[in-house]
Amino acid sequence: MNELYHILKDVFNLDLRHISIWQMAMRAAFIYISSLIIIRFGNKRFLGKNTAFDIVIGIVIGSVFSRAINGTVPLFVTLSAGITLVGLHWLFAVISLNSKWFGKLVKGKTLRLIEDYTEDKKKMKKGRVSEDDLNEQLRLSINQTTLSNVKEAFLEKDGQISFIKEKAKPEILDIKVENGVQTIRIKLE
Repeated sequence: MNELYHILKDVFNLDLRHISIWQMAMRAAFIYISSLIIIRFGNKRFLGKNTAFDIVIGIVIGSVFSRAINGTVPLFVTLSAGITLVGLHWLFAVISLNSKWFGKLVKGKTLRLIEDYTEDKKKMKKGRVSEDDLNEQLRLSINQTTLSNVKEAFLEKDGQISFIKEKAKPEILDIKVENGVQTIRIKLE
């Protein structure tokens, strides 16, 4: 065990004295691999669609782990802090799952920007969504340039805007056959 400590001390410079380029590189690789493992055991969607709740953990872990890489704090103490942060993030996610109140506090809530084809200017202002933002997301999300058939729109917790279009009304065509023999009705949906 003592021999392992001496090897780790030489490779990672656990005494926090002058850190060589080689030791800095080894610390960076170790923290990188450790971070991947810690985050994989944390929240699998953490880097997918990000809410502020998820972004904060990324920023804080990055900040904490960067100090371990450059040697301003002890390596394994920093690693334990990272594990604690991911554990706290997981705990808050579990509490949010079981408590709507806590979930809204930590993760935020969805804002309805359009209801019954009408834009809610107050909620757009509250969500800091301009007409241009709404139109841009409309083009990107549902390939439309007009809100005319958008029944509802929501500013989601992750900052995306989702749209619910009105259901397409079926088009009915009456085709008359020559000499008035019969009429064929076709319903297009």
